[in-house]
Amino acid sequence: MDDSGDNSYKSTTNKPMPKNKIKKGFISRSFTTAKLSTRLGMGAARKLLKVNADNPEKAVEVAAKLVSEFDGMKGLMMKFGQMASYLGTQMPPEARQMLATLQSSSTAMEFDEVRALIEAELKAPIESRFDAFDETAFAAASIGQVHKAVVNGKPVAVKVQYPDIEKLLSMDLKLVGNMFTVFMAGTSMPGKAMAQELRARLLEECDYELEAQNQLKIRALCENTASEHIPDVLLSHSSRRVLTTEFCTGQNFQDFCKTAPQELKNQAGLNIFIHTMNAIFRHCYFNGDPHPGNYLFHQDGRVTFLDFGCIKKFHPEYIYRWKAMAKSILEQNKTDNLHATDAMGLIGRMKAFDHDYHWELMNHVYTPFKTDAPFAFSHEFNAKTTSLMIWENKNKFSGAMPADFLFINRLQWGLAAILADMKAEAVFSEPFREAVYADAVPLFEPN
Repeated sequence: MDDSGDNSYKSTTNKPMPKNKIKKGFISRSFTTAKLSTRLGMGAARKLLKVNADNPEKAVEVAAKLVSEFDGMKGLMMKFGQMASYLGTQMPPEARQMLATLQSSSTAMEFDEVRALIEAELKAPIESRFDAFDETAFAAASIGQVHKAVVNGKPVAVKVQYPDIEKLLSMDLKLVGNMFTVFMAGTSMPGKAMAQELRARLLEECDYELEAQNQLKIRALCENTASEHIPDVLLSHSSRRVLTTEFCTGQNFQDFCKTAPQELKNQAGLNIFIHTMNAIFRHCYFNGDPHPGNYLFHQDGRVTFLDFGCIKKFHPEYIYRWKAMAKSILEQNKTDNLHATDAMGLIGRMKAFDHDYHWELMNHVYTPFKTDAPFAFSHEFNAKTTSLMIWENKNKFSGAMPADFLFINRLQWGLAAILADMKAEAVFSEPFREAVYADAVPLFEPN
């Protein structure tokens, strides 16, 4: 698909990464992971994400140090950096912009490494499989980098995994998993189960064959929807560590937010929202990696969705319970809400649970879905949500968070942050209600 007037994927301008630049030693990675995890822990994260806008120079200095550390680690730590770039909404714009380079413009590996990996995976020289191949990556992020190439006269995007990244990611996850268990001891949070969930979902991202199947299924589901596009996959040019897809043009998120008319941003934001709600409530899955680098925008409001490596797949019974909780808010039934919240596993100690506070919190979160008037997402609204859910939460020790909610929270906060950056204003209640009250037909087997 092509859009005259659109910009293509944001190209990386970083120099190629020298061989062995990624920290691979156990001691080196363990030290850096522990340091960054502590820096991004609950109390430290609050300070980081609330850097005073009156001191932008300090914020940029902090962001620059983080980018340097994350870029040298790739993998898990870079994912944390990507999240900070769009969740740290109270950071000065200059600092957020610097962190945003981690979404697609981090340092790339040298082409000789790319060639060796592709030829080993596809079992043939690059020249025999591709008509042309751009040696310079146009995007590079946490797990791999992407090159433009040509197959049978058509442009394609070739995602190539960093060497040893699966082993390095596993190493990081083991350390962070141990930290989860320690940090959550004495709370209602299942630290071990959450660490296992994090490990399972993120290691799945290293399996490009699984991602290809995810992408093809979702593409087939959405192929008749004019508001969204999923790139096709070339299975003949893909493997476990190489993924070749249709090359799509479109504006990247940052440029779209800066230059698009607000009406177009409203339509695109609504399209992302509808796509996400239908995935969850109609088809029992969602993309657990909602960062801004995974969208391309078009002049007619259409959105191209990229990256299907982290797909959370639910049993329909779980979605039924989630719908019951949503319906209790939409129908303003406080008694049903208590039962539904408990059924979702969100109450750790019922006797100590402050349901009045939880009811207030949920009604705030559902504000966009309770009104038939247009609602505009904003960073102020999201900041209040964060404050109610984390900093001021009266149920910190009586509430609970099942392992499944690890990525649900990542999605909810990520989606709200993206819509706020777009200043998206629309009637969100109608598509939300339609999805919640629709039958659930799972697209995938649960994971």
